Order: sequence, then C-alpha cells, then structure tokens
Amino acid sequence: MYNKRSKTVPAGIHLVRIVLAVVFIASGFLKGVDPWSGAIKMGEYFSAFGMEWLDGVRFPLAIGQAAFEMWLGLMLLFNLWRTFTRFFVLLFMVFFTGLTLFIALTNPVSDCGCFGDAIPLTNWQTFFKNLVLLPLSILLFAHIRREIVTRPIRSRYGIVAILAVLALWPGLRGLRSLPAIDFLPYKVGANLPSKIVVAPEDRGESHTTLIYRDRASGQEQEFEVSDTTWYDTLRWEFVDTRTVVLSEGKEPEINNFVLFNAQQDMTDWVLTRQEVFLLVADRLEEVDERTAERFARVGRFAEQNNIPVVCLTISSLEKEAEFQQKIGLPIPCLNVDATTLKTMLRAHRGMILLERGTIIAKMNLRQMPDFEKAGVHSGLEYVAAKGRAGGEKLFIAGYLLLILGLLLGGRKRCNE
Repeated sequence: MYNKRSKTVPAGIHLVRIVLAVVFIASGFLKGVDPWSGAIKMGEYFSAFGMEWLDGVRFPLAIGQAAFEMWLGLMLLFNLWRTFTRFFVLLFMVFFTGLTLFIALTNPVSDCGCFGDAIPLTNWQTFFKNLVLLPLSILLFAHIRREIVTRPIRSRYGIVAILAVLALWPGLRGLRSLPAIDFLPYKVGANLPSKIVVAPEDRGESHTTLIYRDRASGQEQEFEVSDTTWYDTLRWEFVDTRTVVLSEGKEPEINNFVLFNAQQDMTDWVLTRQEVFLLVADRLEEVDERTAERFARVGRFAEQNNIPVVCLTISSLEKEAEFQQKIGLPIPCLNVDATTLKTMLRAHRGMILLERGTIIAKMNLRQMPDFEKAGVHSGLEYVAAKGRAGGEKLFIAGYLLLILGLLLGGRKRCNE
C-alpha cells in the first residue's frame, strides 16, 4: 500500500467526485451501448459544420468518445490516477461547455445526444447541465492531494486496463450485434399499431371555423363545419379556415412508419399478419453472397411453413429483380423511410420478426439462425424456445456485477 499525508479530504469533495463519476459513466455507457445513435448524431454535426469528410470515421469516433467518457467516470469512481483523471475531466468540461453554448446559440441540430436516445435533452438543457458540472470539476481538480507513494504505480495498471476494456466493450458489442438496451420505440415487445396512433383520451381538442364570402354581397361569414349552408358553392366562395387549439394532445410515439411497394401502401398488410419475417437490407445493391445466403435460408424456411416474408429497404425498387436473383427467391421488397429503418434495426442488414404488429425479435445478420436446423416450424416457436432478450439481460447483469466486484475487490488499493 501507500501512505498518505494526515490531512483528510472533506466529505463534500468525495460527494463531488462520485457525482461527476456517475454522470460520466452514465453518459458514456448510454452512448456506447448504442453506437449507431452516436454515429448518426456525429453525422448530423459533421453535416452542420461542413465536415462531411469525417463521415467515414463516425463509428470509431462515436465508440471512442463514449468509451473515453465512461473510462474517466470509472477512474473517478475508483479514484485512480488522480491528477491525470481530474485534469482530463476538467478539460472535457471546459471544452464541451463552450461547444454546447455555441450549439445552443446557433442550433445546428435539435438535441445534443449527450445521453444517447435514453435521455433526450435540448441544446440549452445540455448547456445548463454542463454549467453545473464545470464548477464541480474545477473544485475537484483544485483538491488533488499529494501522496507519498511507497509501492510502484504500475501495481494499479491492471485495474486501469480492465476499466478501459469495460468502457470500450458496450460500444464494440453494440456495433457487432445489437444494442443491449434499446431506448427506441421499435424495441422488442413494442406493439407498432398502438404506437402509430394516439388514444382518444390523449388527443388534443380544437375548434375549426370555415370562412366564406357571399358572392353577391361580398360579405364574409363564418360557418361551423357541421353547417351545410356553405355547400351552396354558387352563392358562397371559400376564403379561409381558422382552427383554434383548445387543448394540446400527445403526438404518436411512432411517426412516418409507412411500408409501400410500387403500387400501394402495404403497412396495414404487414401489421395484421399472424407472423411475418421482415428482412432488412438498407441498400439492395450492397447485398453480398453471405447476406444472400442468410436471406435465402430464411426465405426457404418461410416458404415451406407458409410464413410471409418481405425485405425492407431504402433502395429504389428497380433493384428488386436483381436482389431476388441474388437470393434465388421472389421475396418482395418494400420501401421505408431511411431514418425509420435505422431506428427499427441498428444494422445495415438483419431481420425483424412481427406477430400481428408486435416486435417479437430483432437480429443483425450474424444473429440470424438456421430455423430448419433448430427444428422449429415458425419464428415464433424459435423465439419461444430461446427466450426473449435473455442474452441482453444476462450481458447487462454480468457487466454491472463485474464493475461492482472490481470496485469492492480493489477498494484497499483505490480508496482514500
């Protein structure tokens, strides 16, 4: 161990350190667990600031920033490398307080994304949050104590390295598979039809008045919508509509969910199937042999068991025939809004399983199973056998227990 000077640290400083640690850990983890969210947000900033040349490194930057932020929080929590950690926390807060003030004033994007999609904040809310944390980071840095170290500092390198791996792991896992925690409205278990509409009791109330002009006299008159007098178009000429909002209502949780082919809107058809496989290929022209084989495997299984299967894409449906030739099956393609598709599945290619409009499972390409080898006759049967979201819950539980175990086990090394 190492000896310390007799001067003790005020309890308030310990509290400040823990508060900053929790904020940094939460911010880093919530961004890291969904690297797509961070990459999309960085893309918005790059576009707003004319830095599109950085688009190719959006994902590494998003994962790196989230990991570094979480690592600083863990280092604060474990009270390691005090001068280094507290200096970079202070530097981080100075930089982002200035940046968020500029963003709040210019408003290039609608929200900062500092807590990912878990806790949306406006630009001004983000700035005021930083305005509170900045003095705390200054106070913490000002109270660094000198210590007489009697054991080599490298004895703590092991914990520092483990904390770095723990900070990096959520982002790497979220990129390789899917986010362990889904904060978006298209998460497993969500019933899409109920999220597309607003319940009657939550709808807003408004009053609409129609204004028409008498063609003979030129005088304007107001009519209720239910009044049929204005039907006489020979006498009345339309002027304007005035709508007064009596009470604000809720917006639907899901907007712009529309699936369509070249002929018609297929949204209701998809949402009312007993079971349907939604293959996801954001760009049909980028479907390679590996993707084609995985899709064909699902398509053959669906065909044998009379299960509908479609492919969602943002590509032009002119490429549908080429896509069907690649997989060797006439799987129809449906267009969907690009943002909606990114929100539905955090992967370029994968699959979503719906049961009467409820999301039962989501998988990226690596996770798509061979249903025939699994000995099942439907996707629902497969999910029931495997359990829903069990792997994600196990990951989160193990991850938190590992951090707790390190904190308790390394307490003698890292405490004050």
